[in-house]
Amino acid sequence: MKVIELLKSKEWSGKVIDCVLRFALSFALALAQVFGGYAPLALGMIGASGAGLRGVSALIGASAGAVLFLPFSHALRTFAAGVLIFTANNAFFDLKLYKKRAFLPLLCAGMMFSVEFVYVLRDGVGEAANCLMALLLCALITTLCTHLNPLKVFGTMFSGAFGSPRKIWILGQNLAILLCISLAVTPAFKMRFWNIGAEGQVLAGGLAAAACMICLGDKLPNGLLIVLILAAGIAAGAVWAVIPAIFKAKWNTNETLFTLMMNYVATQLVAYFIIVWESPKGSGKVGIINQSTEAGWLPQIGGYKYLLTILVVAVLTILVYIYLNYSKHGYEISVVGESERTARYVGIKVGKVIVRTMLLSGALCGIAGVLLVSGTDHTITTTIAGGQGFTAVMVSWLAKFNPLGMILTSFLLVFLDRGAGEISTAFGLNQSFADILSGIIIFFIIGCEFFITYRLSFRKPAKKEAAEHVLSLIHI
Repeated sequence: MKVIELLKSKEWSGKVIDCVLRFALSFALALAQVFGGYAPLALGMIGASGAGLRGVSALIGASAGAVLFLPFSHALRTFAAGVLIFTANNAFFDLKLYKKRAFLPLLCAGMMFSVEFVYVLRDGVGEAANCLMALLLCALITTLCTHLNPLKVFGTMFSGAFGSPRKIWILGQNLAILLCISLAVTPAFKMRFWNIGAEGQVLAGGLAAAACMICLGDKLPNGLLIVLILAAGIAAGAVWAVIPAIFKAKWNTNETLFTLMMNYVATQLVAYFIIVWESPKGSGKVGIINQSTEAGWLPQIGGYKYLLTILVVAVLTILVYIYLNYSKHGYEISVVGESERTARYVGIKVGKVIVRTMLLSGALCGIAGVLLVSGTDHTITTTIAGGQGFTAVMVSWLAKFNPLGMILTSFLLVFLDRGAGEISTAFGLNQSFADILSGIIIFFIIGCEFFITYRLSFRKPAKKEAAEHVLSLIHI
């Protein structure tokens, strides 16, 4: 009853009628594009409607008309440009950058031509265009759900990643570890060996490093101890990775399930030794290892805690790139990935390549484990990898198995993670909302890859296709 009374009031009845009219007019203007190509009439209507419910009504009307009556590419352009204009309206009105709507048509035209330009060049800047549309959709959701200025929200994301020297160093550290794990899985992926066990291999390397630090910390000189830690971590990661590789080479087992199950085994092993080494007893955690002596801690360069990790991973990136693109082993990996039959035909021992490549993958994961345990965290936990073994799969795939390209994809995912956390803290939102924004951006990027690689084509009904064939024969 209260809703009915509210709608009967002059103020709300006027708003409802206004919104309905704007929806209908935008819908009709979108439909008019069928007769006039890609005309910015509906977009102009969105711009003229301004912020709030009026703008939402015009946006929904234009989008609905475009989806129902226009080709897919035109409908997508209409929606993207409409979201951009609506978001800009809200932001500009909130920031009071202008007060008169007379400026809106000019603004709309500029935005429309910008979106049109992006679509003309979509084959070359597909990822950029999809990132833009993802940000626009995030801005729309932010405006509608939280009534916050989307520009301030995006600014907070940058602040979370680059707001202080410490935040920049943490960003670099997280980027380096994710990149290192991504480099580890890439040779196997390029060989079409789906190594989903990077998480467990990092844990194995970290566990070996922690064991050396705890058991030998007061028995060996620090230099020799660090060398032993590095060797043990690399060996542990390599052994953990080579087990499924041998089974794959000898008995053609499913490497995806095998490597995935090895993650759980590694997690339970770490959990067991945490109880053995727990300090203080009953705490359920190891605590900082050798905190008083710093035995087994990797040295700091110039007093910077994270610089060594960043430099090591930078060198590994260059080495892996050279290995995959300019070495005989890299060539064999590519051939096995293209076709195992072809590889066998030209004399490549496929089983040997599988085992050798997984040894390399595991070794690199072991290095990541050492960098975490001995370099920065100085402790061991079951979550020390932080799920980055699975995130690395996405990083490697998005970069198309190019180690240099993985620098950018790693940066994107780490930036989103750091920025999302800052959004939750600064605006009092729960972590789920920040994760939604990150998920939307990642979804658009993955969707971009799909539509660049594949083209949708709709088959005609069999009867219509047969009739067209007959008519073509008659015409001949």
